[in-house]
Amino acid sequence: MLFKTFGVKNEEVNYRIRDGAYLITINDDCLFPVIKNSDGYYLIGGGIEDKEEPVEALIREVKEEIGYHIGSIQPICENLSYYELRNQDWCSRNYFFYSDLLDEFTTSEDENVLIWLTLEEGLHLLTLEHQKWGLQCFARNIYKFINNQKVIDSILFMWGILQNSEDILRQVPKSDLHNHAVFGASPELFCKLTHHQVEILDYQFDNLKEMSLWCDKNVSRAFDSKEGFLKRTEGAFIQAKEDGIKKLCFNFGVCAIKYFESAREMVSNIQKLKDRYFSDGEFMPELCLDRNKYSEQYVEQYKELLACDYFVSLDMVGDEKASYENLIPLYRMAEKKGMILKAHLGEFGNAEDVITGIKKLHLTQVQHGIAIIESREAMDFIRDHQIQLNITVSSNYGLSRVSAIKTHPIKELFEYGIKVTINTDDNLIFNTDINKEYLKLYKDKVLNASELDRIRVIGLTSKK
Repeated sequence: MLFKTFGVKNEEVNYRIRDGAYLITINDDCLFPVIKNSDGYYLIGGGIEDKEEPVEALIREVKEEIGYHIGSIQPICENLSYYELRNQDWCSRNYFFYSDLLDEFTTSEDENVLIWLTLEEGLHLLTLEHQKWGLQCFARNIYKFINNQKVIDSILFMWGILQNSEDILRQVPKSDLHNHAVFGASPELFCKLTHHQVEILDYQFDNLKEMSLWCDKNVSRAFDSKEGFLKRTEGAFIQAKEDGIKKLCFNFGVCAIKYFESAREMVSNIQKLKDRYFSDGEFMPELCLDRNKYSEQYVEQYKELLACDYFVSLDMVGDEKASYENLIPLYRMAEKKGMILKAHLGEFGNAEDVITGIKKLHLTQVQHGIAIIESREAMDFIRDHQIQLNITVSSNYGLSRVSAIKTHPIKELFEYGIKVTINTDDNLIFNTDINKEYLKLYKDKVLNASELDRIRVIGLTSKK
């Protein structure tokens, strides 16, 4: 049983002794019930009367305070606390229990208002530190008390965010739906696998050309081979596994076929890496077109890869101002196969470019898309048509599309009702991973823990 003492006993103080029993429970929306009254916010429960056992006191207090029956009771933790409340010094041994709220059978005490709080709100608003600690004990051990895996994952995720703990976050399922596989390993992991050190980016690129030059200098020249392609992809799979990603979309350029004798060989090698390093996750291989590499040979390579019936989605990269009219027939081929249709839009272009691209290419998802923040009309269109934006925060900052993480528009887009997901784009270039992306947004006060968890769930439940 977890136990902690709060405060220090002062021998000169005349403490009023009152032990207490308190309920901690949670609903399917990951909210905790607490009592609000004129003194503040408190867990449901109260003082243990003479000759009363803690469990008996809990049942009585829940009935008196909120008028509910409770189910089976499990102990969580205990603490001893010395504190001041209402100008009185108190000493109490506090017992915290988990149970379900059942039916409401009577009216609660008039002064008490039952409200439901997120974990973050509870840890911020609860008046007494020893009650906050009880909630913390429940959060970090929630798997011992409930069987709802979705709720367990959400609470552990939010606890990891609040604790700034990548170790905790790695235990929770997440998605990464915008990841260029050959840049999918972090610099640290990449160096460990290849013994090749890359420059750690501590500045912003002004444009894509600068990023391309960085890639050539640090990675591409040294790994421009079949072995190099596979080693980079291996690192990306290992990174995803270590980071707790359960739904993974890897982007492979059509030009990668040059490393293999055929499209079938390329697909076979990718699948072998998937089976070895990502066997228990949902893998969504993505084929990627480049606006700037169109040719007859390129089209034939695309058709060969498409014929493998391996790729789940289609994406498009390159200069957003370049024409993509010649790629539209290639999108129609993918559409006939039922593939998810995406494109890089609205990172360097404007809101109108995003809407035009969606209409011409029949997109259901957009990589980046942050430029729609410029236009309420565009935001309405994206929201009303349920177009998903797969956003990559560090990439947007690293390419000077936002001046700082704290000014990123993801919160405004999310609050507007637009489906957004959080992704990595290029771990190797921007020195990041999926857990760091979530923590950056929390640290810079862009999104709170509950909002980040809701976005995490959007990614895991993402469909066409």
